[in-house]
Formats: sequence, C-alpha cells, structure tokens
Amino acid sequence: MKRIFLIMLTLSIPLLVFAQQTRENERAAQIYGLGVLVGIAENAALEDAKPSYVAEKLQFAIYSANMIGCVSSDPIWELREKMLTATSSNELYGEIEAYRRDVLYLEILENCACAIDFGCCTAANIEGTWDSNFGELNLQVSQNQVWGTYDYNGGGRIEGTLECNELKGTYRQDNASGEFTLTFNESCNSFTARYWDPASKQYLTDWSGKKVDHPGF
Repeated sequence: MKRIFLIMLTLSIPLLVFAQQTRENERAAQIYGLGVLVGIAENAALEDAKPSYVAEKLQFAIYSANMIGCVSSDPIWELREKMLTATSSNELYGEIEAYRRDVLYLEILENCACAIDFGCCTAANIEGTWDSNFGELNLQVSQNQVWGTYDYNGGGRIEGTLECNELKGTYRQDNASGEFTLTFNESCNSFTARYWDPASKQYLTDWSGKKVDHPGF
C-alpha cells in the first residue's frame, strides 16, 4: 500500500507542476497583454518574462496614471495599498506572492480605464484654458466631473462628465441654455462641439476650440 501511495505521489507531482506552470503562463499572457496596452511592452522579449517582472513594469504605469489623475477613487487606493503590501512582503519573487501581486495589478488596471486606454483624454488634458471661436473657455476637472466658464455673449457656465474623448453636459447663460457635447481630438488639445440652440430649436456645430498651452497648434 505504501509503495502504491509513493508511486501515485511521484506521478502527481509533475501534473501539479504542469498545472502551476500553465496558470503562470496564462497570467503572464494576460499581464503582457495589458503591458502592450499601457505601452510598456516595447519588444517581444517581454513575452517570455516572468509575471512578477512585467508586474513591476505595470507598477510604473499605475503610478503614472495616478500622476495624471486617473487613479483617484477610494476603491483604487485600497487596491493600491494591498498591492504595496504584497510587494513589500514578497521575497525573491516567490511564486505565490508574485501571483497574488499580479492579480492585484490586474484589478487596479481593469478599474482604471485611462491607464489602459491612451486614446482617452484625462483630467490633465482637459483642465485649463481653451481659445474658442466663442471666446475663452476655462475648465476645471475632478476625476471625470467637469465644470467651467466661458466669455461668449455675456458669459456663461457649463458642467458635465468626461467620457473618454467626449465631454457631455449642459450650458447656461442669461439668454439660453441646453445640452452640449465637446468631442476632443486624439491629442486632446482641440475640440469640436454640438450644442442645443433654443433660438433656432436645433443642434448647432459651429463651436470649436484649441488648448491655449499648445503654442503653434
């Protein structure tokens, strides 16, 4: 009986190792894929890198996202603290800790859209002064909530929500109010607009602007 048990144990060890390696390969593929999206996978060599190595690269992307105002919600900060704890307790890239840490990286990135989609505008892109054909527009941003003022026709106020490269909301001035959508270009330094004009009772598209802090554009 003991001999049978030893034989079974000997046969099961390679299967366990294979299963663990398969999980690691799947995790490496997932993390490498995210690495490509956030722009840190510069060459094919990362395809063969350990998940823990690529995860460290992703850490920089997370910090960068934080600097531009992407990682700001409380749940994300909680995940970030867990990630830092996992990192500090990890010794010599232990497979269990590395795997656990990689899961946390993925959770953080999956909950931070602009960290994995550089096609979207961020708070840092949008906030500031814009020169438009309807006068100066000044925007302030908190996470994805935007508010501001403009000079046109005695001045007015806008407020809305930033959704990737579109700012959707409402405007209000003394003689008019309505809904609007600002659509930003890929560089997030110019926009075209569609807004409701109560006088003509239709949507107009004759509003456009450029970011003031992009000289020569």
